Amino acid sequence: MGRIAIDLLLERMRTPELPAQHRLLTPGIVLRASTGPAPVPGD
Repeated sequence: MGRIAIDLLLERMRTPELPAQHRLLTPGIVLRASTGPAPVPGD
């Protein structure tokens, strides 16, 4: 997200008359073995 934001900012700075752009990012999830179950309240 940061890289896309910087690219858009630099493009806008080079050519200010360009219209604003919008990017739709598709999130992803990475399942890893380093997570455990949620804590049980009261423990």
